[in-house]
Amino acid sequence: MVNKVLHVALISQDFLPAAYGGIASSCFDLANNLVLNGVELDIFSVRKKTQLKQVSEKLRVTWFPKFGSAPRLSLVANSFALVSKVAEANVDVVHTFGPYGLLTDLIKKRTNKPVLSNIHGVPHRVFSTFIHSPLSTWSLGDFASDFLEYPVSSMLMKTTLRKSDHIVFPSRNCLADTLSSYHLSLDKFSIIPNGIDFNVSYFRNPSSKSGEESSSIVYCGRLTWIKGILPLIKAFSILAKKAQDATLKIIGEGSLGSHARTLVSSLGLQSRVHFLGALPREKAIQELRNAAFLALPSLNENMPVVACEAMGLAKPIVAFDFPFARELIINNYNGLLARRVDLVDFSDKMLALLNDKDIRSRLGKNAYARAKEKYDWSKNAKKYIEIYTKLTGLQAS
Repeated sequence: MVNKVLHVALISQDFLPAAYGGIASSCFDLANNLVLNGVELDIFSVRKKTQLKQVSEKLRVTWFPKFGSAPRLSLVANSFALVSKVAEANVDVVHTFGPYGLLTDLIKKRTNKPVLSNIHGVPHRVFSTFIHSPLSTWSLGDFASDFLEYPVSSMLMKTTLRKSDHIVFPSRNCLADTLSSYHLSLDKFSIIPNGIDFNVSYFRNPSSKSGEESSSIVYCGRLTWIKGILPLIKAFSILAKKAQDATLKIIGEGSLGSHARTLVSSLGLQSRVHFLGALPREKAIQELRNAAFLALPSLNENMPVVACEAMGLAKPIVAFDFPFARELIINNYNGLLARRVDLVDFSDKMLALLNDKDIRSRLGKNAYARAKEKYDWSKNAKKYIEIYTKLTGLQAS
């Protein structure tokens, strides 16, 4: 076995600080922990044509132009330039953070290197959820991304599954959705959850809060139907009648932003529901740090990073009882699970946490322990290194 510095190309449609979201945060935290474990890293991502300050001196990033609001298609559009840069880097293995289809094929042909791909979403599941959502919630943006782009997304998924040497899924739920919709060889996949970086200051000591607002509830995510933003607002309207001081802070933007604001206005909740927009990661985490708990009303997810971040801050979570949520939350241990899309039950679960600080504290401590056990990047990054080693026959120094 040859001992040398393992050199990895990490390709992601989103990367901090150009974007904040689950993929950007996961990729950034994984990258930092790979470097800490002696891996040499070249990162390739897209951003808008604006001046961008590099956050970490440890990470070497090559940026390509981002076109509109489609980062994945922007990577595909930059395929030839990107593949040339990856080939020039002379890496040992290529790690793509997402299904990029033909781009994966081009990389393998040009570099002759093994490719590991992460799958963060299943096109068939997104398509199915969209077409079963109420027509009143359809927006032009969602119609384009979830319906019109479905054939392209499905093709990229199939090609990625076929051409990649190894596939990593963030959850059993994501793997199950993939197996039910696409052919996948059973000997080339692993499940490695997303997580958080406990080396970052705001996760080191969850007890050092800057002042918990016991009546503040935080939602953080895209404002779309699949994320459950409208059911959350309706559930909060029920809660607001019983908890006079309760407030809901909504972090994020999306196609249902205008609809959500109109709903809040029609329910007379303008002074109780605050739309904070898309915040930088540090500010979003600060809002979550000060909140009583995280509301996660999603109808389907793969592995929501914001849930890991909440647990890393010792915050309990309230979610609907879907399969993805049961992978994250043990009911009445690190959070509370409400019956599926039962707004009254979701409201009751939120009220229970608001009214009982002891329950919040107990669930929060358990949430932190679960995050340290399952979602710590210092541990999970080593699992990726094991896969790199197996694919290349090399060992990280």
